[in-house]
Amino acid sequence: MEKEWIHKALDIIRDEHQIEGRWITGENNQEGKVDGKIIFTIDNQYIAYNVAVKNEIRYHQLDQLQQLAEKHPPLMCSAKRIFPKIKAFFWNKQIAYLEGNGNFYLRNSKTLILLDGKKTRELEKETTNKAFTKTGLRLIFEILRNDKLLNLTYRAMAEKAKIGLGNVNNI
Repeated sequence: MEKEWIHKALDIIRDEHQIEGRWITGENNQEGKVDGKIIFTIDNQYIAYNVAVKNEIRYHQLDQLQQLAEKHPPLMCSAKRIFPKIKAFFWNKQIAYLEGNGNFYLRNSKTLILLDGKKTRELEKETTNKAFTKTGLRLIFEILRNDKLLNLTYRAMAEKAKIGLGNVNNI
C-alpha cells in the first residue's frame, strides 16, 4: 500500500492520545485536487479534513499547498517528514498537518491540537515472498515440470531454470 504510513500515523495518534482518525482515499487524484480525507473523532465530535499527501514537503511546494488550502478548505498536509520551518509556515497559515511519526496540528473554530516532538521513525519495509517474483516463478515452474530438480545442487537448479545462483537460496 502506497500510503500505509498514514494509517500507521493515525494508529499512533489513536493509541497515544485516544483521537480516532479514519483515512478515506480520494477518487480522482489529479493535479490541484486533494488525495483523500481524514475524519477525526474527538470527544464524539467529527472533524473532517481534505488531505494533500506528499512523501516530503519542500519549500517550493508551499505556495501550491497554500492555494490548495484556499480551494479545498479545511486542508491538512500529510507527509512522512515535515521540517520545522515548514511546520512554522503551516502554523502561521493555520493549515493542519500530519506527519508519519504521529506529530500533528489541527485548528478550527472549536479545537486546537498540536502534538509535536516525536522523533522521525523509519517504517519497516515489508518482506516480500521471493518465490512469486519473476525468477522465483521460473524456478518453481521448472521444479513442477521436473521434480528431480529438488535432489540437485543449487548450481544445477539455477542452470536448469536459467536464473542466477544467488536467487535459488532466496526462493
